[in-house]
Amino acid sequence: VRSDSASTETIGDFESVLESQPSRIFFVDDSVFTFNPDTNAVFSMTLEGEVSAATDTTQGIGFTADGTVHNTDKTIVLTTDQPGIALFDTKDSSLQSQEIDFPSSKPAIVDVNVFGNRLYVADTAAGNIFTYNKTLRGYSAGSPWIESQDFPVSTIQSLAIDGNIYTLHSDGTIRKLFKGAPTDFSQETVSPTISNGSYLLTSDEYTNLYVIDPANKRIVIYDKNGILLRQVIVDVAQEFADATVSPAEDKAYQGSITAPTIDAPGPSVPTRYTCATPCARPDTPPTPTRIP
Repeated sequence: VRSDSASTETIGDFESVLESQPSRIFFVDDSVFTFNPDTNAVFSMTLEGEVSAATDTTQGIGFTADGTVHNTDKTIVLTTDQPGIALFDTKDSSLQSQEIDFPSSKPAIVDVNVFGNRLYVADTAAGNIFTYNKTLRGYSAGSPWIESQDFPVSTIQSLAIDGNIYTLHSDGTIRKLFKGAPTDFSQETVSPTISNGSYLLTSDEYTNLYVIDPANKRIVIYDKNGILLRQVIVDVAQEFADATVSPAEDKAYQGSITAPTIDAPGPSVPTRYTCATPCARPDTPPTPTRIP
């Protein structure tokens, strides 16, 4: 499935507040959020395209690097370069550092995710996924979650959780774990192979499992047993920066950088957010669509 002008709509433009390409976007309570990794400033966009600063520059937390949404609390858990964890609350626009003790002296945090009141942290330096309970000022001491000694933690690059944990690995393989142990997940082949730098998106509210693959400008959609439902190629005329999916799974919001023309006067290019529909949630799974 290729997203074309008939199914894609530009809903807004962050150009006035964000000069560089966004590394991540987040969908919370009918708004799209992104952050400036150079200043920690967080910006929001309504679905009508209205852009505003959600919070000003915040010092003392390091620089934001990545993150995940906690939909129940309407918060965004952000990783920082210290490394550390910060919490952005969309309800009051506060951004605060969180107390947390990582198990290794030099942690290598590749991804984080939230389920219930627990934070899950993939730390390849410590060789496990660690689970933390939320406390008033941050998170409790972490406990190793993966029980299998043979699980390839070193190649994890993304996590997604719906009660099970799904891990995406650098070779494009998706694995599924339940209570710390691998469980059945038969991933159907997709072409081209999922690129390094992709990441997973799902929750207990989603029917499907989404792979955001910026290098191939697409969203790959699986069911939660690994059957390939479809892949959506998003606006091939633009660079694909990031994407997220609405809770109803009927729209995908893509952040992209409009490519400058060859005689562009300077390096500054606008950051735009487009919406491709439909995303998925078929009543009956369609025949998998493979785009060479």
